[in-house]
Amino acid sequence: VERLAGCHEGDGQIANGGDLLPLIPKAIQVKNLQTGIVYTTIQDAINDNATQDGDTIIVGPGTYEESITTWKSVIIESTSGPEETIIRSPQADKYAITFSEDQSKIWGFTITGSTAQDTAGVRVLGDYCSVIDSTVTGNYHGIIVEENLWSHVNIENSTIFGSTRSSLSSSGV
Repeated sequence: VERLAGCHEGDGQIANGGDLLPLIPKAIQVKNLQTGIVYTTIQDAINDNATQDGDTIIVGPGTYEESITTWKSVIIESTSGPEETIIRSPQADKYAITFSEDQSKIWGFTITGSTAQDTAGVRVLGDYCSVIDSTVTGNYHGIIVEENLWSHVNIENSTIFGSTRSSLSSSGV
């Protein structure tokens, strides 16, 4: 019998310190489709030198407590949609997602948790970025876009609601 890495060495009896559940591998949560590499966080996938512009990072269901910055043109795509895949800013004064590179996309997430004044669930600094099939809620601003980029941002089939400041202005939605 081959043992999986990280499994208990006990005899499987809880009374003896064993547990059969570690024999079941954890489902893949974050994976680069082009390289096949699996990660523990979305930001780790972006930061990896193996991740290149144009790569797609798929993300399994769950809540990801991260403040993500795309400094590469990547597509971050949920496998289960916004009802089951959430990106929550780990701190109220951090943006949940910052698109700092052109042509970055996020697809199928709920984005929340950036509640401090002048923050947003999504901050767009890059050109031709997209928020698709997502829900942006529970933030100070839903989405902040740099003024000169308004005509180059795609918000498609997404819902933005429940923000503290929800007016459409040069600073955000």
